[in-house]
Amino acid sequence: DQAMLDPTLCRVGLGRTPGFENTDLGVLGERLIGIGEQPTYLLCNNTPILRLQGCFAPESRITLAGGKVKRADMIRSGDVLWNPVTRNSQRVLRTTAGPEIEALIEIGYGASIVHVTTGHPIWTARGPVRADALRHDDRIMGSDGGFHSIGVLKSFPRTEGQWVYNFELEAQDDLPVNRLLLSNGIVNGDLGLQRLLESGQ
Repeated sequence: DQAMLDPTLCRVGLGRTPGFENTDLGVLGERLIGIGEQPTYLLCNNTPILRLQGCFAPESRITLAGGKVKRADMIRSGDVLWNPVTRNSQRVLRTTAGPEIEALIEIGYGASIVHVTTGHPIWTARGPVRADALRHDDRIMGSDGGFHSIGVLKSFPRTEGQWVYNFELEAQDDLPVNRLLLSNGIVNGDLGLQRLLESGQ
C-alpha cells in the first residue's frame, strides 16, 4: 500500500549507475526533486513501486550496424545500432536497466514479435506511439521498411525477477526519425524518443 510507505525511505534508481541518489519526494508520488539524471525507478523501502521509463525485455534482439544482432541485456554504451528509417548507424550514448513490476506488452506481425513495457515507443504509420496506446488497426514498421497490420497486441505476463533494458542513442537533434532502432524485426524508439512523447513534442 503506497499510502503506508514512509517518504523518507523512498529514492530513485538510476539504472546501471552504481547506487542510488537520495531524493526529497515531498508528498509521496507527487514530485521527484534534485535528480541529476533521468530516473529509472521510484523505490520505497527498497521495493520498486513505479517504473519511470519504457524498456525492452532482456531477450529482445537488437540489430547492430552491419546487420548482426545482440540481446538487449548485452547492449553497452558505445555499441553502434542500425536505424532502419534513416539507414544510418548510431552510437549508444547510455543504457538503463532495472526490475520490471508490471506486465509487458506483446506486439507483432507474422513472425516478428517484441515484448516491451507500456511506455515504450513503437514506430507506426501515424508516427511514434506508446505501446499501451497502440490500436489493433495501427500499422507498425518492419525491417523491410514497410508498414504491417498488427497481428498481435496483448498483455504479456512478466516473469519473476524480470529485468528490462533500454538505450539512448547519440543523435544530432530530437527529430523522432533520428531516435529509432530495430528490435525483433520491428522499428522501436529509444529512451530519448520516449521522453519526447512524454513531453508532448
